[in-house]
Amino acid sequence: MKRIAILITTLLLFSPVFADAGVGIKFSFEHADAIQGDVTCFNYDVYNPFETAITATMIAEGDYAEYQYKQKDLDLDAYTYSNNSEKIAVCFKVPKIVDDCEVPVKLTGSVVATTVGSSEVQGSGAAAKVGVSAPLELNVICGTPIGLSMLDSIEPNMLLGIGIVGAIILVILLIWLFIKRKKKDKTEENPSKNEYMIKYSDMMVLHKKVAAKIASPEEIEHYKTLRKELEDIRNKL
Repeated sequence: MKRIAILITTLLLFSPVFADAGVGIKFSFEHADAIQGDVTCFNYDVYNPFETAITATMIAEGDYAEYQYKQKDLDLDAYTYSNNSEKIAVCFKVPKIVDDCEVPVKLTGSVVATTVGSSEVQGSGAAAKVGVSAPLELNVICGTPIGLSMLDSIEPNMLLGIGIVGAIILVILLIWLFIKRKKKDKTEENPSKNEYMIKYSDMMVLHKKVAAKIASPEEIEHYKTLRKELEDIRNKL
């Protein structure tokens, strides 16, 4: 389940007039893998439940703050609620700091969702802006990341759907292989059975002649040959 945090950026005015604006954040992971020497991005969900449209941004704090890479801002309309949140990426480009690829380097800190700039209200003398943070521990590695954050961009229902479709495809494949195997077995069995029945029919015709002692020497030899061939076929079936 995604964790939800919300910030309220309050514009503090010298006059009694004031306005509220802010950005909320949802996150489902606190640990992630980052490839050293490459750009690694993670998605967070942000929303704006207030009456004022804002521009949201993400700021990294902690050990990896200096490695944040080309942050892009996101415009959020007023009354953009949690169930209609939008994704914003936080990217890092960590240099080669891992000495042993078997032992990741851990960097701790947090990413902060906040608003860009400040509102200009007539008569205001100052504005204060705050943010809400999501904890994040980066494991800097040499190869492909395997952290759970890589799944953040895929909704749980989509994962379930992919799993169901995959299971159906697997069942269909197994049934197809089973039917194909059965057809192959029948194809291999039928020629032997057909050959047996043809030879058996010929042998019975000759058997009547042999029993009646009207068979020629060639027919008698053919009869013996058929009996031997039928016995061999029967042993193979």
